[in-house]
Amino acid sequence: FQALKNLSECISDPSRAGEIEGFSNLFFSLIPHDFGRNRPPVIRSTEVLKNEIELLENLSDLKAADDIIKQDDDQGGDPVHPLDSRFRNLGLQEMTPLSPDSTEFTELHKYLMKTCGATHHYNYKLMDVFRIERKGELERFQQSDFSKIASDRRLLWHGSRATNFGGILSQGLRIAPPEAPVSGYAYGKGIYLADMSSKSAQYTASFISNNEGLLLLCEAELGSPMQVIAGGGDSRAGETAKANGLWSTHGVGKTGPKRWKDAGAVHNSLAGVTMPDTDEMPDMSDSSSFLQYNEYIAYDVAQIRLRYLRVRMQ
Repeated sequence: FQALKNLSECISDPSRAGEIEGFSNLFFSLIPHDFGRNRPPVIRSTEVLKNEIELLENLSDLKAADDIIKQDDDQGGDPVHPLDSRFRNLGLQEMTPLSPDSTEFTELHKYLMKTCGATHHYNYKLMDVFRIERKGELERFQQSDFSKIASDRRLLWHGSRATNFGGILSQGLRIAPPEAPVSGYAYGKGIYLADMSSKSAQYTASFISNNEGLLLLCEAELGSPMQVIAGGGDSRAGETAKANGLWSTHGVGKTGPKRWKDAGAVHNSLAGVTMPDTDEMPDMSDSSSFLQYNEYIAYDVAQIRLRYLRVRMQ
């Protein structure tokens, strides 16, 4: 990450252009790529830089997944069944499959299906939903300053590659470390969420996992008010928000929920959290926005609780 941060600084400062090739070669020596017999390319654009940041994040999650699948023994030294061992290594407090006949499942299914953007072309086939709870996330929130601020808690989507979910479930959603370059993130380093399922589904890369993707529903304390940005991205948005005493950024999209409702209709533990009212069609009236759909960025992991895992959305 530090090598990429150095590259980011050189790319944005023309006077340091001569240093780019050296830092680029350093990065490829630390993280080998397969270029055949060709020389490694020089990382000169923020787009390529962003791709390499995503690669490092994916590698971190793969390392966590590798730790999860390691075989454990019980206290007597006897091998534990592989499924029991892997579930235990996830460290989840709860992972409860929902009955398709339940109100909880039905409400979440509606949230999935009715927030598929018109510009996205997904053919959802929902297979399973799990109510999940990570150990310590509730206590972390209750002991943080976020439990004391003017509240705006929302149930929002987060998508990621299937290979990342071992790390996400065992360690929670994470924010890029300080040594990562900020230029790789549209609204700064944070946890990116959406109120349209298809916006998050784009990040599942389902085409490389047998056309099946995993999506999370997260309870996010965004705080009130949020920093609102209707124009293009601002990689310093997180710093600006904190300087103004705000905890999150709302990147305003052209399309978004017309109305919100209390998510207690899904499960009583969600009372006080809001979610889009899917009985109303999304509002498409804000044509001046840079983004097509809303984005919400939280800048502290304590703002987030994982609540549901939806699997196999084809």
